Parts: sequence; C-alpha cells; structure tokens
Amino acid sequence: MKEPQLIKDWIELSRVPASKTHKLQITTEHGNGWIVPLIPNDDDFIGGKDYLSTHTFYGKTHIHSTKKLQACGFNIVLANWDK
Repeated sequence: MKEPQLIKDWIELSRVPASKTHKLQITTEHGNGWIVPLIPNDDDFIGGKDYLSTHTFYGKTHIHSTKKLQACGFNIVLANWDK
C-alpha cells in the first residue's frame, strides 16, 4: 500500500479524488466540508454525510478526522496546524 499523502490545508483536501465509497465536498473559503457517501444512506453517518468542522486540522481533531477519512477509503493524513 502506498504511503498516505500529507494534506496540509483545505485547498489540498478539496483536491483529493473520491475513494471507491465516498467523495469530499469542501468549502475552502469557510474551511469546512462534508464526507459524502457515493451511495446515499450506505453508511453510519447522520443523514448519510459526516461534517468536517473548521477545527479539522487543529489539536487532536486532526487525528480523529484522519481516521474518519481513512475509514472512508482516503489514503491521506491531515496536518496538525498546532505544530
């Protein structure tokens, strides 16, 4: 398996291609977004989507968000803006 790609900001995250099961809807100007299943209601997320908050790259949230994205098939690691 390839090494996960380090994603440094919302612009880079918005350019990540869809996985086999999910796509990303990122609003770079607001610094947030959604993980959206390609087959609606095909996962455990509320309303079929999962929110990526403005805190996605901060503190321990970047670890939780990275795990969530990886579970959805994205081979990425989010940067920690607190470093």
